[in-house]
Amino acid sequence: MEPFAECDAGYVCSLGADTATPSDNTTGYECLPGYYCPTGSNQGVKCPLGTFSNNYGLENVTECVMCTGGKYCEEEGRGDNSKH
Repeated sequence: MEPFAECDAGYVCSLGADTATPSDNTTGYECLPGYYCPTGSNQGVKCPLGTFSNNYGLENVTECVMCTGGKYCEEEGRGDNSKH
């Protein structure tokens, strides 16, 4: 199969992925928690300061959620909201 021109949103493609939704962790993978991956991503983009995500496959920055009251997210790309 020929490599896809672009990965679907929510995925990262690398090394000549032959699908737009790779999941073999060699040619690509589903976007990791703490990141979002727009269409065509070859790496994830960290959720901004003050936001986080525990979910895989985010497609857009708007899917990163604000840190829960009483907790904080002191760095970009948080995959949890565990700091008090």
